[in-house]
Amino acid sequence: MKYLIASVCTLLLSLIFSSRTEARQFYPSKTDSAISDIIKINNTPGAAIALVSLDSVIWIKSFGVSDTKSKNPVTENTLFGIGSISKTFLSLAAMKAQEQGLIDINTPIKELLPSLEFENRWAETDPVRFIHLLEHTSGFDDAHFDLEARANASTPLSEIVKDSKRALITRWKPGSFHAYNNLGTILATYILEEKINVSYEEFLRKSILIPLDMASTTFRPDTSSSSMMSRNYIGNDNEEIEYPDIAQWPAGGLVASISDMSNFVSLFLNRGIYGDSEILSESTISGMETPESSLKAKHSLTFGYGKGLMSRLEKGHIFKGHNGLYGGFLSDFGYSEELNIGYIILLNNRDGNDTIEEIKSELLSHIPTYSSANSDSFSEVPITNIEKLTGCYQPFTVEIKLFEFLMRLIDIQCIIVEDGKLVQQSIIGDQQPLIHMGNNVFRKSDETVFSSVFIENTAGDIQWIEGYAYEKIPSWWAYTQFFTALFSVLIILIAFVVLLIRIPIRLIRKKKENLRVLLLPFSAISSLFLMIISFFTLYETQQLYSPGAILFFVFGIAFLLLSYYGLFYMFTKSKENTEFGRFTKAFISLTLLSCCLVSTYLFYWDIIGLTLWSY
Repeated sequence: MKYLIASVCTLLLSLIFSSRTEARQFYPSKTDSAISDIIKINNTPGAAIALVSLDSVIWIKSFGVSDTKSKNPVTENTLFGIGSISKTFLSLAAMKAQEQGLIDINTPIKELLPSLEFENRWAETDPVRFIHLLEHTSGFDDAHFDLEARANASTPLSEIVKDSKRALITRWKPGSFHAYNNLGTILATYILEEKINVSYEEFLRKSILIPLDMASTTFRPDTSSSSMMSRNYIGNDNEEIEYPDIAQWPAGGLVASISDMSNFVSLFLNRGIYGDSEILSESTISGMETPESSLKAKHSLTFGYGKGLMSRLEKGHIFKGHNGLYGGFLSDFGYSEELNIGYIILLNNRDGNDTIEEIKSELLSHIPTYSSANSDSFSEVPITNIEKLTGCYQPFTVEIKLFEFLMRLIDIQCIIVEDGKLVQQSIIGDQQPLIHMGNNVFRKSDETVFSSVFIENTAGDIQWIEGYAYEKIPSWWAYTQFFTALFSVLIILIAFVVLLIRIPIRLIRKKKENLRVLLLPFSAISSLFLMIISFFTLYETQQLYSPGAILFFVFGIAFLLLSYYGLFYMFTKSKENTEFGRFTKAFISLTLLSCCLVSTYLFYWDIIGLTLWSY
């Protein structure tokens, strides 16, 4: 009998040892020193990192300091802001509420909350549903800039939603395209609270955080936990900033320790089970991972943003997870069901993107690279309608409508044919083959997933859905827009330098005749530059009437008026004999024409005349 017991114990020990050995193959022996070097080289104050397997925390480590002044070291219990990973927690809470029968995520939000006010011109056929808020497919604009000045983390969600009515207007048919949206998260939190009859924070704490042993994770650190809270920093010189007190807290305000986050990632690896308890069903976890509501998802492309979880490729393997930036904190987590491995990286400097990528590369350095060449399911399928798909495509689903004017110019993509195959080419020339997988679904040559699809909308127009959604436009119009903008900007920059030199020389030589010919374009260009400088240096989002907002408006109007007045002045004086030769007159006229084109474009997109205190 004792031999039998000994044999069973030996078998159990060998299985445990084998499991841990298999897990630890993902933990290189030099990880500690390698990551320590990465932290030092990138001048990151502090970091907390963990590598998690299906049944254990393989490795957990803290680096650097949580306070550059006191030199307090980062520990496993140090609290970091986890930013937009907070959206994953909202989805967990919403899906838990659905399991409890408190909400159905496929219900139109107008049915869930009849008093809610928003605009959707497709309401009769395509209402905004709760799932659209979780998957960022509602079509709503993101939170407008003035929200930070009008509300903070203590403002009731009902008031925040009311103050955001100008952003709650669908830009396209709900359930069509993904566009990352913090306002949708705030709205989802508000609706969820109304259906569960308790505060979202309380529901999250009882249904998710306590069962996961995440006792220190909170939206509002109190005096008892503030001593564990890391300071947060920006820039290479690690300038300390205050932790945000803003209305977007449901979308990014959670703070957590690396030990808590290890439990969090373990939940996903174990398909909803933590310890001996099922917190969420396996089907719910799968539902969170899988995009369902967009046109892209309806064409069987499940690599994308689900409910608080986004898909990414790491060495060819699919990882689900999320990243976050809030205040001076930066974070990232991901996990692979296939590899049974997950990671968490928390930094206390928001400018640590390179640091995160280098740490991630080190953590996953022992994972074998997976190639699409390893599977017959990634073989190319001939295209029957190849010419119909070729042409130029312009993005129209940017996250914030305000920046559409810029993205429409710099992100034009052209689909061309080379050797009988489609190639994606940016308008500046970078190329990437598109490999057809059937039904107008494509992947790139270095991808192991289907990532884009061409569709024909109800009007018969071709759209290409990748990260953004693009609409097909005539090639001549695409190149005209891009090169007119490029040429105009180059002329403006050259003219500014030339005039910056020439005007002082004329003043020194006391040649003031016809000086207006030079001063008008110089003043117009200076107004444009001052408009930009005002926004980036003096604009404060938490002040309605900050100097930057006022100067942005004033210099924008000045740029528009000076550009047109200058061009009119040159037209009226063109036939007069002046000391300036034909070349100078032509150059000044071309400069003013470029200013008129740029100012008109900015005025058309509501950039000139924009009152930042009411946007």
